Amino acid sequence: MKRARESGTLAENVEWWVSGPAEILPFAGTWRGLDGIAEFHKKLAQTMRYDKVELQQYLVSGDDVAAIFIGEGIARATGRAFRSEIVRLYTFRDGKVVRVRNYYDTAAYVAAVASP
Repeated sequence: MKRARESGTLAENVEWWVSGPAEILPFAGTWRGLDGIAEFHKKLAQTMRYDKVELQQYLVSGDDVAAIFIGEGIARATGRAFRSEIVRLYTFRDGKVVRVRNYYDTAAYVAAVASP
């Protein structure tokens, strides 16, 4: 996240949304502003360890960009593996990211995190 702040690509009031049940996946929900995104990244890192994040494709349409990734790793609390395709939709205004929406296989993440 620090790199994105330093590069100035995120608007100060950026909205970052992540799908999923927040009661199970603490990084899910809506995060606002640079501090909110920093908190999202902190909660994600505390919950999941990514061993691989591989960009597959970019799609561009006007002010919107879709990035498609493969992500895999383990849930820190359980040690269970997860793998998911991740679609991240960016919306730009005046050269800055103003909104990010994250879609992924929430069932795979929940299964990795949930207690047996």
